[in-house]
Amino acid sequence: MSTSTSAIHSIKHSLKRLKSLNEQLKNAKKIDERLDILDRNLEVQAFLQQNSCLKDFLFCCNAHAQVIIKSLLALGQGPIIFQGMHQHSNPHLAFNQLIESLAPVENFYAMMGGLVGYHCMMLQLIEEKELEKKEDNFLPTAERYSKPPGYDISQETSFVRKAIREAVEKMPLIAEIYPVGGAGDRLKLQDEKTGEDLPSAELLFEGRTLLEGLIRDLQAREYLYYKLKGKYLIVPVAMMTSDEKNNYRHVFDICKRSSWFGRPQDTFDFFKQPLVPVLTKQGNWAVAESMKVIFKPGGHGVIWKLAVEAGVIDRLLKKGYTKALVRQINNPAASTDYGLLAFSGCGILNNQSLGFASCPRLLNTAEGMNVLIEKESNQGYEYCISNIEYPDFVKRNIPEIAEQQGGFYSALPANTNILFIDLMAIKNLVDSCPIPGMLINMKHKVTCLSLEGRRQQVYAGRLESLMQNIADGMTTHFLQRQEHLQAKDLRTFVTYNQRRKTISVTKRAFTEGQSFLETPEGCYWDQLQNHYELFTHYCKMQLPEVPNEDKYIQEGPTCITSFHPALGPLYSVIAQKIHGGSLSLNSEMVLEISELILQKVNIKGSLLIYAENIVGHKNAQGIITYSEKVGRCVLKNVYVVNRGINKKLSSSYWKKQIIREESLKITLKGCSEFIAENVTLEGDLEIEVADGERLIAQNREGELTFIREQIRVPRPLFTYFFDKEDRMILEKHLDT
Repeated sequence: MSTSTSAIHSIKHSLKRLKSLNEQLKNAKKIDERLDILDRNLEVQAFLQQNSCLKDFLFCCNAHAQVIIKSLLALGQGPIIFQGMHQHSNPHLAFNQLIESLAPVENFYAMMGGLVGYHCMMLQLIEEKELEKKEDNFLPTAERYSKPPGYDISQETSFVRKAIREAVEKMPLIAEIYPVGGAGDRLKLQDEKTGEDLPSAELLFEGRTLLEGLIRDLQAREYLYYKLKGKYLIVPVAMMTSDEKNNYRHVFDICKRSSWFGRPQDTFDFFKQPLVPVLTKQGNWAVAESMKVIFKPGGHGVIWKLAVEAGVIDRLLKKGYTKALVRQINNPAASTDYGLLAFSGCGILNNQSLGFASCPRLLNTAEGMNVLIEKESNQGYEYCISNIEYPDFVKRNIPEIAEQQGGFYSALPANTNILFIDLMAIKNLVDSCPIPGMLINMKHKVTCLSLEGRRQQVYAGRLESLMQNIADGMTTHFLQRQEHLQAKDLRTFVTYNQRRKTISVTKRAFTEGQSFLETPEGCYWDQLQNHYELFTHYCKMQLPEVPNEDKYIQEGPTCITSFHPALGPLYSVIAQKIHGGSLSLNSEMVLEISELILQKVNIKGSLLIYAENIVGHKNAQGIITYSEKVGRCVLKNVYVVNRGINKKLSSSYWKKQIIREESLKITLKGCSEFIAENVTLEGDLEIEVADGERLIAQNREGELTFIREQIRVPRPLFTYFFDKEDRMILEKHLDT
């Protein structure tokens, strides 16, 4: 008998033994009842008879702690977890820490039977996983899968403009939720000074943490709301963190050292996902040493149950927020152009419960897909749009086929984990679907103790779950089979957008010679392509083409562009601020500003514009107040000439590790303005404009001169409004 077959027989035997115990524990309502059930368990009795030390420890424990420890014994894990207990340097401390680490798991998974239920679910999934390896072992199902009907938001049609407007006007109803508790193991992030492993939230992308990038995106949409509605709005942000790699502490520290990004601290809400035990492929708990279980985050599918139990959803509802946009931290591309606004607007227009922001899915990659699920029942047919992960394709008999023969994209669209949710719909569903999309991943090895106390490397995993599969419970009932469903017909919906404007993630570190899909390098390359489209197609600037992947890796970008999202974020808005001009080969344009006019600006070298107040001024408490007290810059028919970037010394463009030989740097302090027309700004120049001041650069008889004026009343460069066709129009003031 093979090792694998032996393990499956052992798991089958364990499941058979534990099934009855688990049912009893699930039905026991009181802690004393649960303890009584465990005390009668033969495995518990036998282990305690032989381990008087553990028996003595338990004598001093309360009922809840006893349930935790005796659950481990009932699972048959006593010999592994408590091995070497007598030789431990501080067994009391280790014992108490074990209880403390397992208590959140026992409580959170109580509806499954606590630790026993968690263990049983793991064994069941391990067994299924092994059986899947056998040929033709498809999941028997009455389900049918097909491409979902969806809203096409890839072009700015009249419907898309209507959705964008709806999202902007209903922004006071839409909160934001960020699952940021991931470990980010594949990024291999470490503190350069201490060597401490860091979570993905700490990844510096373009010189900023990924978390700061999400907040900048949000502030850009809030500023857009202010410019269109004239109202001040601070959207609350809820973040699910974990204790993996001190994730919560790091996320909290990012917020703190960034002065809460100029937002009130009470607009942030944190809740922690529990770390869960890791089990080996043989169905045993993985322990690093005596009484020290190995833990990992339990997947983002726990987010809904946690958000309800922690009171997060109730607090948002109490503040008047009925919807939420859910974003993962590792996908900077999600905020490109109007994508998030159009996506949210689609859900609001038809009052749908949950939406997926989707795009073309790369063929033969480990990406999940969005599907229309049809379930036949005695009462008719149930339909919903949901997610199926890559490992389940074979199990569900979903073929991996191209949309077009010889094409790069799958016939079914990608799941991107960008979600739109109705908060009450989620709250009402949590009881019946508390942990959606449970699965295991046994692809990675851990170092743990064997039963004999030897260190070993074995395949192991933990119970994971998928937040997007809460959609499985949001079905729409029909008496007859539906052949021509439309996007608005279901409680769930999907939008279709261009891939590089929807998903480009920073999941793993780049290794030379391998694909840079899902790497920071690949994400930055996609961003450069998006910027090329913006500045050439929308703004009518001339730019060198973005190099292909291989050339980019060898030589770097042909030019660098970056801007604060409040400049738009819609490309159609930015195109009303920037028109014509050019960016030469190996040149750079950085626009950290919102109020800007660039007309026929030609750049050979580096142009850096930094406004201290990008979207408004700070009050006495350091809170950003959206206002017209911002930095403004007007450049018309201007030539910028300097030596720019030293490509030989610049080590990493996506990290913003750039060395410049010369640049034109314009810094606008407070509420200030810089205006230049018909001039050449040559060489290494640093121009700083003081708060309350206007600096005008002029060409007088062939000489560059500067005139300083005081700003009496700050006036915006543009007035924003929607026209009759829902286009966002920027009306220039006469003196600009």
